[in-house]
Amino acid sequence: MRRPFWKTSTALTLSLSLLQPMHLAAQASPALEACRADPDGEGCDALLLQAEMCAADPGLEGCAALLGLAAEADPEPEPEPEPEAEPEPEPDPDVEPELEPEPEPEAAAEPEPEPEAEADPEPDAPADIEPEGETVPEAAVTEPEATEEEAPAAPEVTAPLAEPTPETAPETAPEMEAEAAPETAPDTAPEAEPAEPATEIAPEVVPVEDTAPVEAFVPPPEPAPEPTAEEAAILEQIAAEPEVSEALETLGRALELPAVPLAVAEDADDAEVAPALPAAAAALADGPVDEAVDDAVEVIEQVLTEETTRSADEDFVGGLSTRAAQRAERDRGLTDLQRAGLVALGTLAVGMLVSNNRVVARADDRVVVDRGGGDLAIWKDDDALLRRPGVNERVQRFGDGSTLTTLDRPDGTQIITVRDATGRVLRRERVELDGSRLQLFDDTRPVRPVQVAQLPPPRLAEVRIRPGTDPALFAAILAESERRDLGRSFSLTQVREIRELRELAPEITTEPITFETGSAVVRPSEAAKLVDLGRIMAALIAENPRELFLIEGHTDATGGAALNLALSDRRAESVALALTQYFGVPPENMVVQGYGKRFLKVPTLEAEPANRRVAVRRISWLVDGSG
Repeated sequence: MRRPFWKTSTALTLSLSLLQPMHLAAQASPALEACRADPDGEGCDALLLQAEMCAADPGLEGCAALLGLAAEADPEPEPEPEPEAEPEPEPDPDVEPELEPEPEPEAAAEPEPEPEAEADPEPDAPADIEPEGETVPEAAVTEPEATEEEAPAAPEVTAPLAEPTPETAPETAPEMEAEAAPETAPDTAPEAEPAEPATEIAPEVVPVEDTAPVEAFVPPPEPAPEPTAEEAAILEQIAAEPEVSEALETLGRALELPAVPLAVAEDADDAEVAPALPAAAAALADGPVDEAVDDAVEVIEQVLTEETTRSADEDFVGGLSTRAAQRAERDRGLTDLQRAGLVALGTLAVGMLVSNNRVVARADDRVVVDRGGGDLAIWKDDDALLRRPGVNERVQRFGDGSTLTTLDRPDGTQIITVRDATGRVLRRERVELDGSRLQLFDDTRPVRPVQVAQLPPPRLAEVRIRPGTDPALFAAILAESERRDLGRSFSLTQVREIRELRELAPEITTEPITFETGSAVVRPSEAAKLVDLGRIMAALIAENPRELFLIEGHTDATGGAALNLALSDRRAESVALALTQYFGVPPENMVVQGYGKRFLKVPTLEAEPANRRVAVRRISWLVDGSG
């Protein structure tokens, strides 16, 4: 059974971190010491998570201040002032006046006005998970660092309520409740304390009319440039190579299959259309997964390790190139896409034309194509989230480039996915220990095109999670925004591609996540901001194992469109990995999609922080038709 906050390994590491030497623990920030004394205090989940990650790697940014490691640098020069260094610590009376102010705010219960001062800005600040690393990377770091100098700082950041005293000053709570707790029966204290959380912290809802009118503002398209004569000659030589020629032919056949129209006009026929089944889906429909091996062109089987998987705090190895390929670049070995069974994608080069799709950017893990007139799409491995250390992965690749992947987990459960030749996931299901199968979505089934004009308007634009938000109350508000009879279900592809459909599910946002410029790493101080989001997502999935969340990545309008699209997709993947890695959110219940600068929250071409964001939508009610 999955715990809502901490995974077993995380809790064990945290327990070990509490066994730090006394000289080190004594110099940790007062807020961290308070949370170690009372881990159940408000805001302590985020602070203890950061401390746990810092204990594993003390060199991470902000960790020295949090754990008091900077104090260890002082004992090193002790040999020089040894004669005077010893008497100096002895005059405790001189030091005590400096130390007294620290416990005083804890006992005097003066943190109360300070959280009230910060309770106002938090709802006003953009609560999206915004990759603001290019402009405000310091904001997320200074918040935890300030806890070393001012004990109430960390609780104020994570608890905007008027009752934060237990988290910063565990001594004040007994003093305030001394008459009820020690003198009366101990049963009265637990009864009084649950009554406080019963006040239920509600998320902040943002009505549609309060959002910026972005419909009339779209960044200008950036059509792909034609290759120069020299580049065209090199591309022609590369395309003549047998492996590349076969890959281009395979992708061309897959892209030229009759596609189901995603949307149609209001008066057009919206009857169900059955998509052309890729070979992998047909093989899965014909029988058990094990029997499909004979039909596969290639079978790749491996046990995944730390080296063959990516974590949220690791950046992508290869950068994204928008330069037309040179022959010298062809001797790089296997790419991540090829190792994932997407052999055709791994052979593509910038400038190539694949069935009217021009490759405009590529990396080892992603390919960005222009479908015409600046309409960009990203081809990547949609199974990347599912690859975790210890999992046995078997990828069966078929002649049309589609793949059937089986992931056997150490806990005995199994995930089965079908991807097309571009890496897009079409079907995903989980097989439980008892053999029962739980289908999360299936884009290989017949589906009706969407009459966009017939869609109802969204009820809410955004639901902002505040620290300590009650999961039950959050779920009730979310369910109310989704409660309507749409009369049908939709495919995952339709939800990903049609904005008007996708926006029926409000954005779920939390405190902004910042990234360093050009990086997709989720730093420990930033991962701690996902505590409440991870807790709520895990609770919703525990209630309904078929829940499906779309993790969206967005950028501002500055920079190239292709680079922004890939970066937004990578950052969304990092946030999804953090939700799994730190909070146990099942990866199969998430799908990642980057949108670059296509959908701006604030209509401007300037570097607007509110447009750099990662947001979450619960889309299961659209995909399974439960709305």
